[in-house]
Amino acid sequence: MQRDRSDTCLILNFNDDLAVVSSIKVPAGCKATLYKDINYAGGSLVRTADDSTLVNDNFNDVTSSIKVEGGGA
Repeated sequence: MQRDRSDTCLILNFNDDLAVVSSIKVPAGCKATLYKDINYAGGSLVRTADDSTLVNDNFNDVTSSIKVEGGGA
């Protein structure tokens, strides 16, 4: 986990073998972008609020990297 700028809540990079994200909680004032591939590549899905299931978006267990931006202090 890395925080590299004041306008970034956090940045996560997962190994492809560990793609087990099935839901997400997004902090108030933040925007989460989920990517199918490592290093923020491939298909993406943006969420600005909690999502209890990514199944309907065809993003269940395929996320390999995530950026959560906004809410900077």
